[in-house]
Amino acid sequence: ASIENFVRTTDVFAFYGSPVLGKEKEARERLLKEAEIIRRYGFTETELERAKSDALSGIEKAYKERNQQKNGSLVAEYTRNFTSAEPCPGISWEYDMIKQMMPSINLQIVNQITQSYMTEKNFVYTISGPEKAGLIYPTNDELLQEIATAKAAKLDAFKDSVSNDPLIPILPKAG
Repeated sequence: ASIENFVRTTDVFAFYGSPVLGKEKEARERLLKEAEIIRRYGFTETELERAKSDALSGIEKAYKERNQQKNGSLVAEYTRNFTSAEPCPGISWEYDMIKQMMPSINLQIVNQITQSYMTEKNFVYTISGPEKAGLIYPTNDELLQEIATAKAAKLDAFKDSVSNDPLIPILPKAG
């Protein structure tokens, strides 16, 4: 899940899935249920901490590899600056700013922002894929039914079960 620019004037809270061939309907239903759980209950503290850790890891990696950055990445950044007035202060500034700001991001803020995006008025459900023989896409009525089913489902809040146990409890002897 992420907040991203859908079109130049509109941001969206987006969910993506890449289903296994033949399991498209099950994947759509699961994705809609996950979105509904987030809409009803929000994210958990452990989900937020993992997301913050992942974001910090990603920006740190980009910072460390800044001298090996591909030209296409720079071109895309400058293009967004020109077409959307997106600032491009550079990876050093972004890395420092994210490290400074990340501790102030809390669960209440994240869930408030999430709720402001996940409303009945701005819900868009899109499906895309290849034109392939034997691949049948759902009708609008089927998609609307999937949405209604997810909204009516009895769903519990996500319960994160994080284990502090070692992955391998007893290490094998070397050799």
